[in-house]
Amino acid sequence: MTTAPAPSALTLAAERELVRLAATPPNPQRLERQLRHLAKWRSQVLANTQTHRMGVTVQAGPFAGMSYSVESADGGRAPRLLGVYEASLHPVIEAIIARAYSQVLDIGCAEGYYAVGLARRMPGTTVHA
Repeated sequence: MTTAPAPSALTLAAERELVRLAATPPNPQRLERQLRHLAKWRSQVLANTQTHRMGVTVQAGPFAGMSYSVESADGGRAPRLLGVYEASLHPVIEAIIARAYSQVLDIGCAEGYYAVGLARRMPGTTVHA
């Protein structure tokens, strides 16, 4: 008989929050908060597993090869590391790079995924973030 590994600190914290939420009166908002919390937990577990297996280098897309060792400000970290984050924008990013602008302004840059990615791909461009 094998023993299951001990739960991680992340899992224990998620469970504590779910127990806390379960103690509140039942209503659709509570269920929504619980489901959102579970989705965030699962996203973090996936990102942690991916980082453990593949490191912190973006695997594909316009920023392939970029080191992405920070937590994402919004959205999942795993899609960024896979290189599929906002995939519909990839042609736009490539068009921006091809235009070789002298300056790029990234409004609302969050953790800098696009700002750093563009700076790497456009070394002659000043990127303001």
